[in-house]
Amino acid sequence: MAQDRLINRRSTTYKQLDDSQRAALDGDAAVSALRQHPTLIKRPVLEWQHILLVGFSEQNTRRFLMFESMFEWIFEEENE
Repeated sequence: MAQDRLINRRSTTYKQLDDSQRAALDGDAAVSALRQHPTLIKRPVLEWQHILLVGFSEQNTRRFLMFESMFEWIFEEENE
């Protein structure tokens, strides 16, 4: 996943960064910056079966959770 999707550009922390710090958020240095400033991480981050949902959208969260539940239910039925 591109680190760019994890960055909350609306956060107060992001707005307080200078231009060089913001530029460092692009590329490999992004992981280090996100560790130093965890409030830059867009939340929630939901992970299931290598699928990530980043940020809150009620509609997308519902779909994600329904898909997860449906898949788990089908998998359980196959193993019974």
